[in-house]
Amino acid sequence: MEIKRIFDILENYKTCFRKPDALNCKINGTWINYSSDEYVEKATFFAYGLLALGLQKGNRVISVTNNR
Repeated sequence: MEIKRIFDILENYKTCFRKPDALNCKINGTWINYSSDEYVEKATFFAYGLLALGLQKGNRVISVTNNR
């Protein structure tokens, strides 16, 4: 797959690096695993949420996390 747009990166990731545990997090002391497909789905829904909140081209978004 040729990556031409920023959102092509996730589709490429899902196609080329399919894993059952692509993203992991600890919730209430228990490790939760998300597959490549689930990771891309959650990222897509997050993007839809930003659009629904009115985010537009040129707006700035900051991400504050407790790890990398």
